[in-house]
Amino acid sequence: MADAILYGSPFSNFVRSARLAFEEKGVAYTLERADIKDPAYRRLHPFARMPALRHGEFRLSESFAIMRYVDEAFDGASLQPVDPRARARMTQWVSAFNDYFVAVIGRRVIAECYATVLFNRPMDDAVFEAALPEARHQLGVLDGVLAEQHYLAGDWLSLADLMYFPHLFYVVMTPRTADLLPPFKHLHRWFQEMSARPSAQATIPPMEELDAA
Repeated sequence: MADAILYGSPFSNFVRSARLAFEEKGVAYTLERADIKDPAYRRLHPFARMPALRHGEFRLSESFAIMRYVDEAFDGASLQPVDPRARARMTQWVSAFNDYFVAVIGRRVIAECYATVLFNRPMDDAVFEAALPEARHQLGVLDGVLAEQHYLAGDWLSLADLMYFPHLFYVVMTPRTADLLPPFKHLHRWFQEMSARPSAQATIPPMEELDAA
């Protein structure tokens, strides 16, 4: 079967989550940069977001759907727990990521720091500062979970960890937010261990191409 083609930007957190799944499974794939305004791309992703996947004749969009497909369609260590309670925990944290974490830490903290690149405007300090208390609360919730277990779904790596890591990478690497993570020692431990994984090393965005506030 033909190798998978993943469409999107290497800077996208959601694209990186999908790439992490490929890397963790040891599945060959090609990352192809995409223009979300291109009508051809909209046939892959009707909502013009990233990432999208083509695997032979099969097409798929949305990061978590792609991650589940990679985990379930290919051989290799499972990235989803077998135990129904642990799998439910994984799904819970993925849901929390999409519903709460992205809205605050993704859009109002990280994206605001890169407003000149993403939105062609200066950073809005008021939006950024107003989001920090909730951002710290969310980091504290994750820290509490990781105080009791090694990964978000238990004592094994799961798709939930691969969803959060790319966003937290930008928190650590962005000068304006670099001091947010260290006070949360369990989350910081998790981040350092995730960063050392070969999958993380293989998918580091070319940060030298970005300017952040």
